[in-house]
Amino acid sequence: MSLFLTGTGQTSPILREGEVARNIEAKPLSDFRIAIPGRVATLLELLYVGPGPGLLNSMTQVNVRLPSTMPVLPDSTALSMPIFVEANGRSFYQDARIAIQ
Repeated sequence: MSLFLTGTGQTSPILREGEVARNIEAKPLSDFRIAIPGRVATLLELLYVGPGPGLLNSMTQVNVRLPSTMPVLPDSTALSMPIFVEANGRSFYQDARIAIQ
C-alpha cells in the first residue's frame, strides 16, 4: 500500500520544495513508523520512504506491506480502519484511515 504524506521534514540530500521529484535516492531524515492500532499495535513493514517519482518534492511516498490478516478493531467500519503514522516519535495524521475490503 502507498501513502502520500506532507510535512515530513528535511531529506538528505536536500530537495528544493515545489520542484518535481527527480532524485528518488533522497531519503527523509525522519525515522518513520506506520502501524494499525489495536490492543497491540501492528507495525507495518516499510518498503520505501522517499520522494514520489513525478510528484512535488514536498510529498513523501511511503510504501508499506500490509499483514496477510488484518486485526478487527472496534472503531473500524465496513469500509475503513484507522492507521497510525509516526515520524521521530511524533504522531501525524491522528485521524487518518485506510479503505478496506
